[in-house]
Amino acid sequence: MTVVSRTPLELSDKDQILNRQIETSLNHCRTKLVFPDPLERLYHDHIHKNNRRQVISAAIGAILLYCSFYFVDMIYRPELMTQLLVIRLSVIAFSLAALSGVLILKDNVRLPGLLSLAGIFATSLAGGLMLSLPENPIVTYEPYTFILVAVAGNIVLPLRFRLALIATVANLAIATYFILQIPVLTPDQKASPLIFLLASSVLTLFASFRLEASERKAFLFYLHEKLYADALLGQYQILNRISLTDSLTGIANRRRFDSFLSESWAAAAVDKHQVAMLMIDVDHFKRFNDAYGHPAGDACLRQVATLIRRSTRQEVDLAARLGGEEFAVIVSQGGIRAAQAIARRIERKFAIAAIPHRDGVNGRITLSIGIASGSPENSESTAEDLIANADTALYQAKRKGRNRTCIEEETLSDRREAELQKNTMAREEARNS
Repeated sequence: MTVVSRTPLELSDKDQILNRQIETSLNHCRTKLVFPDPLERLYHDHIHKNNRRQVISAAIGAILLYCSFYFVDMIYRPELMTQLLVIRLSVIAFSLAALSGVLILKDNVRLPGLLSLAGIFATSLAGGLMLSLPENPIVTYEPYTFILVAVAGNIVLPLRFRLALIATVANLAIATYFILQIPVLTPDQKASPLIFLLASSVLTLFASFRLEASERKAFLFYLHEKLYADALLGQYQILNRISLTDSLTGIANRRRFDSFLSESWAAAAVDKHQVAMLMIDVDHFKRFNDAYGHPAGDACLRQVATLIRRSTRQEVDLAARLGGEEFAVIVSQGGIRAAQAIARRIERKFAIAAIPHRDGVNGRITLSIGIASGSPENSESTAEDLIANADTALYQAKRKGRNRTCIEEETLSDRREAELQKNTMAREEARNS
């Protein structure tokens, strides 16, 4: 069975190699229980946690079951209790030591299987030693206990098929050796448990093979889907980043500005603090474009965006381009003082950068900045009011000669006057255009 290729999603070179290995392995997973590297390593890492948990559960259950046979010994062969107790305690001590190793060395992917194999070997050997004890009253029936060992190794414990095969051969060899050494058993009594053990071993080995083949096939499908899911997630993250980023300047766009403002306003309502905003406009930018050309204008906007972004506290503030030569900074913490500090840093950086503008103020690029703040605690204040107030403060800065920072007017009359001035300046700029 092959996997249909999916061309719409681009995989990395490494993932493409892995995907080809997956497709090849899917065609052979019913006959080969091994993958090429690094697929085999990924498979063992994937199943390790579940296998480790199964080994721990099976070991605890097996130890309890093994201890329960002590009562069988008390009923059917009390005269052998001392020898039987020594053998059983030895197996239990070994099992507890192996279980401790699995619990302590939790990152070793091969240890659970190897210790499980050793546990099967120890249990089978203990069964042979108990079978060989002289004067054993249940010697005729005890050889059949080797069948339980085969079932435990091939079905109950999560042994890989190769380890299960080794455990089965070891169990058969130990059983054959000890059963054939018992003089009181007739040939038929020796042959019967060995035949049943052989049949049980073959059947349980076949089941172990099919279980591992199914598990490996399920892993291949899982990994195949995961490769494309990760690729899809990566493309989604790229597209999401693009949708929230201004393509020219690389800072946040209007969409990200709106969402960040909503988030900051909601957080301020919970924490009861103010949100501040800087509305920024590049002075006489149209003249810059006319004098230097649009490519130079684009380069200028990119430099402006970089200087503004570097002036902010990027972990709590957001610099965004709203359109044209208009920028904004949302100050989510610190209120009006933090906004003023950012404005001062912006002014210093632009003074140092001294971007040439022959038709600008002082022959360089300058900015007009309007600052406003608002608090969700004021039921009459909204995030939209914050934008309007910062915009009004920006036009106050322009009205007063540009290349300056103004804080929002507090009185209603001043705000109305600023709004009128804003509309007048907008009409003048439209006529000049």
